[in-house]
Amino acid sequence: MSYAPTQVAGPVRQAAGSLVNRGVLPAAVALARRGDQVRAAVVQEADRLATRVLNETVSYVVARVDLTELVQNIDLVAVAQQMIDGVDLPAIIRQSSASVTSEAVRGVRVQGIEADQAVTRAIDHVFHRRRQQAPALPAVPAQAERGPDG
Repeated sequence: MSYAPTQVAGPVRQAAGSLVNRGVLPAAVALARRGDQVRAAVVQEADRLATRVLNETVSYVVARVDLTELVQNIDLVAVAQQMIDGVDLPAIIRQSSASVTSEAVRGVRVQGIEADQAVTRAIDHVFHRRRQQAPALPAVPAQAERGPDG
């Protein structure tokens, strides 16, 4: 025998209303709250016990491991080679050389500008010319000298 939803909804609504009117709903809500409290307490206790078991297990293992023997069995040359292989040394050298070269080029440019100004002052002195104000060195932004690689 099958029932249509509308045939079932009416009696269920009446039964639920009856339970609510008799105070079953407040009791169910109270039980749900109590269940939440008990669950939180159980989770907290389980966490405390798991932490204790983990700490004791780690202490037990560490107390029984011979670290000297363990370290002696490690191939330090292989570890060092693996670390060196992981470092892109040519790229590091290129980057550091590029920054040193960039600074050197900037220094040469500034010295060239200063030498040009010294020659100008010497010629002005020989010909008894007076300048209003010495021209300032142009600002050479460090970023402009670097290529797209930085």
